[in-house]
Amino acid sequence: MSGTDLALLREKLNEQKAVIAQGGSGSALDAEFHLLIAKATGNRVLYEVLVRIHDIVSESRDFTLQTEERRDWAVMTHERVLAALARRDPEAAFQEMHSHIDYVEKIALEWID
Repeated sequence: MSGTDLALLREKLNEQKAVIAQGGSGSALDAEFHLLIAKATGNRVLYEVLVRIHDIVSESRDFTLQTEERRDWAVMTHERVLAALARRDPEAAFQEMHSHIDYVEKIALEWID
């Protein structure tokens, strides 16, 4: 991951924080953060899969980010993912993102029920 990639991720995360501070959900910026990570991997298949499922997961993302607690949690976990990427620690980045996705999955299953 390049320095430019990290700077774009930081910028997107700061935008998400600003939107949340103004009372928004930050949902679109949350999605963009994930897409930037996928794009930075250089794996075109991964990136295209995320782009194509964007609309499918947007409703569950909106549900996930309905409460202040969940929005704060999303920002906090994005910070941890970004910190691991900045340290060039792929194992930590994987673990942080895995924990993030596991939690989102649990919330999404509540939404489905």
